[in-house]
Amino acid sequence: MAAIKKVSKVSKVPRVSRAKEKGISVDSYSVTGEKKGTVSLPEALFGQKPNTALLAQAVRVFLSNQRSAHAKVKGRGEIQGSTRKIYKQKGTGGARHGARSAPIFVGGGIAHGPHGIENYDLVLPRTLRKKALISALSARVQNGSVSIAEFDKVEAKTGKIALALQKMALKKPLTMVYTENEVWQAGRNIANLNLVTAGRASAYHVLLGNSLIVTPRALEVLEARVKPTDTNQGKEIK
Repeated sequence: MAAIKKVSKVSKVPRVSRAKEKGISVDSYSVTGEKKGTVSLPEALFGQKPNTALLAQAVRVFLSNQRSAHAKVKGRGEIQGSTRKIYKQKGTGGARHGARSAPIFVGGGIAHGPHGIENYDLVLPRTLRKKALISALSARVQNGSVSIAEFDKVEAKTGKIALALQKMALKKPLTMVYTENEVWQAGRNIANLNLVTAGRASAYHVLLGNSLIVTPRALEVLEARVKPTDTNQGKEIK
């Protein structure tokens, strides 16, 4: 399974009126990076009003699920040393204390610290994940930062895809949604290029960087992912 490259900053979601959503078309490029013209995009996937609150929630859930509990401190019961009472209970004029392992003392245990077993996993329902993906793609189109490129036909050569991206002259960093393994092999070592498969792409991945590149086959996969289905039968609603 292809890994996701290093994370870039998440772009801001634009506020665009509904009047600009009609007639969705973006630039189309060949496998060599030459501009071929424009291509129409499905309105159900790219022509909806972005839900900024849902996008913020989807990004938060994704990032939280990437966390793992590594921080760990010793509590009072894990401190090694004598547990004797440090001085008598009464007659000292001072506060009452027991062992030196109490959190109030230097070298004692830590109160309410991380234990290394925290669970940061969050769940976003499938329906909301679909809506968040549609919102992210629609926001990208309205921002004018989506392109279709025929990298499905690219060879597994870094130099060729790097030259094609240079010809396209898109604002970096870039995010590419793909399906073919050759794309991963060719682009995994290119700086400022985030790669994610169409089957794993989420709202977070779509919002990464400044420009989004989608291959034709990846576009078909994205369309299939957001189609409404009958939850009881597992079939598409016609």
